[in-house]
Amino acid sequence: YADESYPKSIANWNNFESAAIPSSVSHDIRASFTDSDGATYVFTAGEYFVEGGAGPRARIDSRWGKVANNIQDTGSVDAAFILPNGSLCLFSGDQYALYSGAARDYLDEGYPKRIADRWGDQLPESYRRGIDAGFVFDGRTYLVKGSEYVRYSGPTREMLDTGFPRALAAWMNQRPELLLNDVETFRQFKAL
Repeated sequence: YADESYPKSIANWNNFESAAIPSSVSHDIRASFTDSDGATYVFTAGEYFVEGGAGPRARIDSRWGKVANNIQDTGSVDAAFILPNGSLCLFSGDQYALYSGAARDYLDEGYPKRIADRWGDQLPESYRRGIDAGFVFDGRTYLVKGSEYVRYSGPTREMLDTGFPRALAAWMNQRPELLLNDVETFRQFKAL
């Protein structure tokens, strides 16, 4: 059961100053919180304002709910390839994104993620800041940075294969069916 004297107007909850809440929204408050600086943010349908502040109401999506997304922010993809499980993997700066399913219309939930957070603790720092190319060959995943590459043999790509990074030219010499130009072509796709 509710305590005696309830229900009460939400306008009087959370120590709101009634005069600071516009009467046009006092009936439509959806949520609020008080920040560490003492400012109380009030959310209504599609808008927010700072209670007691002099600023106007603003659209919620102008400040809240934004996700750091290098592809969206820069319009640039540095590397793209299909993983052994069929997911499209796109790299941009220090992030990567996965797209699963046939249409690949939407990012997988929880993406983009930072390269450093998912591609193994052994991954060199320069790769964590971004890669130049990536590809899958013989079921293994390769990431290229400059004249070096790293390799993952497992499906989770959390454990770098032993002895990496290695010189890309040395790998190409072991693969007579490939030319160094093939990998250079992969790298050039990012300029398209």
